[in-house]
Formats: sequence, structure tokens, C-alpha cells
Amino acid sequence: MIKRVAIIIESHNVAGQGLLPGAKLDADNWYAFLKSDLGGAWEENEIRRLPKPSSGLVRAFLDIHKDKYIFLTFSGHGFEERKPYSNEYVTKICLNDSEQGVAIDSICPQRNCTAIFDCCRGVENAQGHIKIANESFAAGRGDSFSATMDSGEYIAINSARNQSLVRETIRSLFSQKIEDQTTHATVRMYSCSRNESAGEWEEDPNAGGYYTTLLMQGAKSWRDGQRLRSGYAMYTTKQAHDFACEALREINPQQHPDYTPSWQLYPFAIG
Repeated sequence: MIKRVAIIIESHNVAGQGLLPGAKLDADNWYAFLKSDLGGAWEENEIRRLPKPSSGLVRAFLDIHKDKYIFLTFSGHGFEERKPYSNEYVTKICLNDSEQGVAIDSICPQRNCTAIFDCCRGVENAQGHIKIANESFAAGRGDSFSATMDSGEYIAINSARNQSLVRETIRSLFSQKIEDQTTHATVRMYSCSRNESAGEWEEDPNAGGYYTTLLMQGAKSWRDGQRLRSGYAMYTTKQAHDFACEALREINPQQHPDYTPSWQLYPFAIG
């Protein structure tokens, strides 16, 4: 059975950039969600939280776990940069105080991975980020789910059943669904499209970015609809993405999440 590891990256307080309290909340909520039965019953030793890591640390961690399924999330500042002499763009993120233009391709596995980026993707002048990073480096600055999500709701699928058996069953099903994928490519899920900003749920002190929060809300809503059915089912990454897209049409219609490749999917929740 394939092994798995989750990498939760958040950079909510990068030097020279606006504070993003929602990014830290995203990290807290991902951690709680993944450990829940609904989120796949991940073990604590399978989850690594990396606040403002260096790109080298991320790549080293990925190399160590290259034979595993990777669930990677990033919450923080981001932007799009046009490649020289080309009409192609690359998504970059502000990873830490001194690395504020890291291409996601450099920290994202090419196979066996779900990567979720909750960040803005406005087309900007990357030199501004590089200047901030250089100045910062020279100066030497080197658990709840969300509103409407009660953590108690995630504790057990059926309180009359043995909890350890439930978790073991969920873990086995989650891993099996990963292995069932015939292509094993990488799913990339973006909170918005190019030239767009990603909003935060400012009116809710327990919620982070709109997209991340809605992904988890979608899983909860789906799970609630499964209560009258027998056995377990899988809620896919594409289903979670589609739920968030639909909800954002009313909450923040200027934000249009992106999913690539459209045909690839992995388990997001089991219920």
C-alpha cells in the first residue's frame, strides 16, 4: 500500500508584504482536517507543517519522500510572472523573507501529488519582490475548521462502531484510491486564475482563504449527504474544487479557481 505525507506551507508574515492572517488559519485548518476521519485519517507523523520554509528545505523534504503520495498546500502571497520572450506565465510564491519569487514548479512534485495553492496570481513585476527579498536578507530578517464547521462533527462516522477500526478502514480506502489512479500525475489546484486575487474570509475569525475554507466545507456537505447510505464513498479533489467554484460565484464572483489537469483526480475525503 502506498505511503503518504502531507506538507502544509504557510507564509502569512513575509517581510515587505501585507500580513495574511488567513494563511496561518488555513494551515491550522488543514492540519485538523487531515487528521479527521473525513480528511483521510492521516497520522500526526505523516503531516509536516513548514512555516516560511526555504525552497531548499522543501525540495529536500520532497526528495526524502519521493516514493510517497504527497499532499502539499501553500497559503500566502503569490503572483504570475511572464517568461522572457514568451507569452507563457509561471506562478511564483513568496515563500519566506528572502525568497519572494519561487516558481511553484521548483517545489511541486511531477507525480503522485495533490498541490493546493491559495494565493493571488496577479501579473506583477517580479523585480519588486526580488528587491524586497534582497533588502530583507541584507537586514538579517531572515485547531478549528471554519465557520459552520464544528470540529466535533468530524470525530466519528458512527459512534456505535469501534473508532480504531473506522480509522483503519478509512486509511486503507484512502490509500487504495490513490493507487487506483492510472496516470499518477500531479493535480494542481489554484484558488484563482491568472490576473486575479484570492480573498480571505475576514468576517469569520476561524476561517482562512475563501478557496481553502470552501474545499473543506464542500467535503463536510458531501459527507452529510452520505449519512443515509451504507458503506464508504470517495469525495474527489475535483468534486471539492467544483464545490468551491460554485460557492465563490456568490461569495466572491471575481475569483475563479483553476484545476489542472482537468482529467486527473485524487481522494480528498472519505465518508
